[in-house]
Amino acid sequence: MQEHLASFPRPLPIQPPTKKLKTKKPAAKNAPRFDLSSELQRVTGVDLTRIDGIDVMVAQTLLSEVGLDMSRWRTESHFASWLGRCPDNRITGDKVLSRGTRRVARLVYRMLKYGQTYLDKGTEYYAERFRQQQIQLLRKRAAKLGLQVAEIHA
Repeated sequence: MQEHLASFPRPLPIQPPTKKLKTKKPAAKNAPRFDLSSELQRVTGVDLTRIDGIDVMVAQTLLSEVGLDMSRWRTESHFASWLGRCPDNRITGDKVLSRGTRRVARLVYRMLKYGQTYLDKGTEYYAERFRQQQIQLLRKRAAKLGLQVAEIHA
């Protein structure tokens, strides 16, 4: 396995590895006996394990199924649809309310095609974003009732 991965050419720009806090788990029986993470990063030029929910074995499986050539798919939506792991249908009582694709496959596509790194924005970013969305929702509801919302800064 390691010899096969070593046969892949090195991509031109390799981004420096960034630190990610990980908890140590005991090695599984089917765990590789070499540093698979650095080999996959060397081959692809990006670290797919930075995405939450993707570990080294998932990244290896994904790359073995998808390959390194992202030109087969015109857009990230085509890739996510082809992958088939990302249906995001809202269904109730056998009726499809809405359709879409989830973000993880889009992240993989962007990382492999454009060499982008994944940066986790953190909980503070998402908490502030949720707060701003709630403020906008309140303003819209108040406007429908003919009222105005005024922010009070303490």
